[in-house]
Amino acid sequence: LIRMFRLLRVARMFRIVKIFRTCPEIMVLIRAMSAALRTVGITLAFLIVADYFAVAFTQLARGTSLEEPYFSSVIESMHTLLITGAFPDAESLMRDTAKESIFSWLVLFVFILFSAITIMNMMVGILVEVVKNAQAVEKESLDIRSLRDSLLGAVHSLTGADVSYPASVTLNKEEFWDLLDMPEAARVLQN
Repeated sequence: LIRMFRLLRVARMFRIVKIFRTCPEIMVLIRAMSAALRTVGITLAFLIVADYFAVAFTQLARGTSLEEPYFSSVIESMHTLLITGAFPDAESLMRDTAKESIFSWLVLFVFILFSAITIMNMMVGILVEVVKNAQAVEKESLDIRSLRDSLLGAVHSLTGADVSYPASVTLNKEEFWDLLDMPEAARVLQN
């Protein structure tokens, strides 16, 4: 019976591998996430170090109206600073979940951390990459158009042909070599 369950788990792994093969973008995202894992970890470490301010806030809030709801203990101060600093929209949900169960709070924290920070930052990165690729394609298109216009100008000055319809312009072998000998055409081709 146990062997059957192990076999089913292996079969599920094969389905996951099949999904990865049919959709290589998933592997790109997984590799990108694993590459960013160290940087995200360091960022989280800085966030935890910043929680040392919780000690100061706990001391400063004693005897004030802020003590009970936000800074009653160092742990509560860390929670307040972390949640309001990192996830301000989820503060009430996080506080209510923490009152019910610390395990549920931890699961919710990991989910919000994963979804809000990792996925959204990845989407920003993907959008930046798409814009960068679109810019490169547009620049290449402009370069090709400029090269075409310059070469058509050189062909017009060499042959006197009408270049308003570029598809109708033809060169024989001798005209092509003459075109390459022209300094203007050579400069265009080198650039």
